Amino acid sequence: MNNPSLIPSNPDRRKVIIVLSSDNANIFKYKDDEGLRAHPNICIVEYDKIVSDHGLLDRIKPMILPNVILIQSPYDLDVYEIGEDAVYKFSVSKHVIASQIFRLLGCKSLEVMQLDIEGEKETRQFRFAGEHPELTAEFKKLDINERSLISEVKLKEIYQGSKPRIKQAYDYLAKHYLTNDSNLMGLIEKRSDESNKMNEYSLQVTLTQETKHTVDFLGTIGIPHFLAKIEGSVNTLKQNKTEFKVTYKATF
Repeated sequence: MNNPSLIPSNPDRRKVIIVLSSDNANIFKYKDDEGLRAHPNICIVEYDKIVSDHGLLDRIKPMILPNVILIQSPYDLDVYEIGEDAVYKFSVSKHVIASQIFRLLGCKSLEVMQLDIEGEKETRQFRFAGEHPELTAEFKKLDINERSLISEVKLKEIYQGSKPRIKQAYDYLAKHYLTNDSNLMGLIEKRSDESNKMNEYSLQVTLTQETKHTVDFLGTIGIPHFLAKIEGSVNTLKQNKTEFKVTYKATF
């Protein structure tokens, strides 16, 4: 690129944005970069020289700090989160999308019954119907993002109900790059069956599924050791094996 601090308009060229301080940007010019400069999906910019040719900079400006890594959302290619917050933030995004699919499909009621937090060694289950997860001993062991996720996914809503808007639901999934989610696509297909109408449905959705693909991608990236803060952020992401799974119950 002519301008090494230009954030490109092509979303594939900026799956990851690495923001360097001026000092690190100068070092980066002369030290081994572990192939980062040539990577087709990584955008490297200097903190006080960043420009954007399509308005993206205004959206991400509050998150831009020296020596941070920004991760592109799997559901909106112009949305980014700071590396350490990406798994939690994007899980909330998918919860919102899944909830909207139920609404587009005409549900009369929608409730989140359970959140499973699956780690490498144990699975912690938080049931919402008639319980208060915030009061349990397990809740007190969670980190701040996991606690926030519990409050974000709690949901119990009543609607008038409507005829399912099948095409709108499919288009909404496609807009957010989720047509590969077999559970959500299966829900649309079941609601489109006019010969045997669905009255009640329970569905488990893995909120971390798409974000984990990004984490796997980061696992292939080598970060020079002199970029210690960025290397630490990437290592934190790679070590995060937690899966968030939410169970919905809907009536139609």
